[in-house]
Amino acid sequence: MRKRSIGFRLAAWYFLVFAVALSAFGVAAWFAMQASVYHAVDDELRDRVRGVQHFMDQQIAALSIPEIRDEFREHSVLGPGGDLFQVCDQNGAWLYRSVPLESNNVPIEKPTSLKSPRFKTLDVEQEPLRFYSQAIFVAGKPYTVQVAVPMHEAFEALEWFRVLLLLAAPLLLVMASLGGYWISSRALGPFDEISRAARRISIENLAERLPVHETGDQLQRLSTTLNQMFSRLE
Repeated sequence: MRKRSIGFRLAAWYFLVFAVALSAFGVAAWFAMQASVYHAVDDELRDRVRGVQHFMDQQIAALSIPEIRDEFREHSVLGPGGDLFQVCDQNGAWLYRSVPLESNNVPIEKPTSLKSPRFKTLDVEQEPLRFYSQAIFVAGKPYTVQVAVPMHEAFEALEWFRVLLLLAAPLLLVMASLGGYWISSRALGPFDEISRAARRISIENLAERLPVHETGDQLQRLSTTLNQMFSRLE
């Protein structure tokens, strides 16, 4: 079995350690990116619910149900996210329901059964939507507001980031491995120099000494020890 050089083994260990570290970094970066995307989307959904509640606080007492629906329709088109929300009262009666959600019969919980705000992702007409449902109180009455936002752009950004990681990781790994091999070769170069100098010394030239590199490490101690040995032999 052919024995590998110390430089090769050091480079192999460097490759292994860097591969593990790079893999851990890639996984952590992916989950951090995913969390950041969902955090931004969820903040937008919460803002939209607050906007719907503010609108209802201002208008629900002064308008009839048909007028409220008309105002909701105008409000939803002008607001962020477009016409993707629905509102029901405590009896499950619809105060407003956007056409895409109604045509796909997207379910909504009554405010009495919705104990806490809830996020979920559903496919509607083969498009992923991020939903946020929250119970609110307007004029002392409970309502459930459910808003949604398309996720295709967010998923495209995550996919682009994943591909970038998959392409960059092997390139960085190869470059780092080559750099590690070059560094290990440079670090072991003085040992080759000592080895060549030691082979030149024989009984005819015992007065010759090895070069001592003032490094303060094992290299200097090795050179000093060999020189002391040659002095005793001389």
